[in-house]
Amino acid sequence: MPNLKILLLGLLLSSPVYATIADNHQPITITSDTLDGDLAKGSTVFSGNVVAVQGQRQLHSNQAYIYFDQSGQVTNLKALGSPAKTREVIDAKGNQVLGQALIIEYFPVQSLIQYEQQAIIQENGNIFKGNLITYNIDKQIVASPKTESNSGNETIILPPADVTKTKS
Repeated sequence: MPNLKILLLGLLLSSPVYATIADNHQPITITSDTLDGDLAKGSTVFSGNVVAVQGQRQLHSNQAYIYFDQSGQVTNLKALGSPAKTREVIDAKGNQVLGQALIIEYFPVQSLIQYEQQAIIQENGNIFKGNLITYNIDKQIVASPKTESNSGNETIILPPADVTKTKS
């Protein structure tokens, strides 16, 4: 089946150069090999080569589930992959936040992404690893909350200082 382009959410017309809070108001466009939706039940399943784009945010996965509230607003997008991956440009210099996990859940209203199982987030040379990592898009805050399914063993890898720079 050819790729399906589905425009799920059209809110405001703004085109930022990089991902900002304004991207929260961009439409989410999803392409996939197949689509199976039940809008009456408030869910849609995308399978095969799934790519979701919202402004400068991207998500790539094998399968994605979209859930809607009664007003038709997207409440969350759950992506499954081996791994599923995200990319977001966070400033005018082109700096990015890259994420991956077996399960990624995006909550657009809360501006939150949750990475579960084999989660890795890379931001400004820092690497965060764990079983459950949350990323607040607006505040650019990474956290690993302790839950029953997340028993700890979180890791952060910080790049070494640039020793070639001299002090002025």
